[in-house]
Amino acid sequence: MIARALVLGLALALPVAAGAEVLPEPDPTVLFDANDPEMNSAITAARKSLPLFLNNALDADGFGPRGAYVKVRFPVSGGNFDNENIWVGPFLRLDRADFVGLLANQPEAMPGLNAGDQVTFDYDMIVDWNLDAGAGRFYGDYTTRVVISRLSQSEQNHYKARFIDPPVPTDWLR
Repeated sequence: MIARALVLGLALALPVAAGAEVLPEPDPTVLFDANDPEMNSAITAARKSLPLFLNNALDADGFGPRGAYVKVRFPVSGGNFDNENIWVGPFLRLDRADFVGLLANQPEAMPGLNAGDQVTFDYDMIVDWNLDAGAGRFYGDYTTRVVISRLSQSEQNHYKARFIDPPVPTDWLR
């Protein structure tokens, strides 16, 4: 247990020391109503495929590969909303339900936290996932696809080429 904690500390400290891997082109910040049917459908689809992502992307020690992220719903207080959904990566699965990782975006409603800061979260807080497939293309990103669909046409064209359809690698479905 102590060795795992030490490995965890080193694994998460290295990206910070080297300049945390903050997403190069993060999602634009967009507020959504908690009852938005399209966003809720995207979250449902992402959560349905989450076990496939975790089973295929994480190594035997629970580490996600470079370019793997989870979007986590953190409760917030004050301000105009109750939750902030934010990308976390790199991340580590500590056990069946618990994770630790680094914020990959700058939080909007989480005072005292910044991109690159370590956070803990549990499985039920994960609302989406993203996996870099190389060449600027990505699997997952269910909620991002909804956000993009609501941007101007030129912005949509810029982002849509990033996403691979279907959002789950077909070899994971075998």
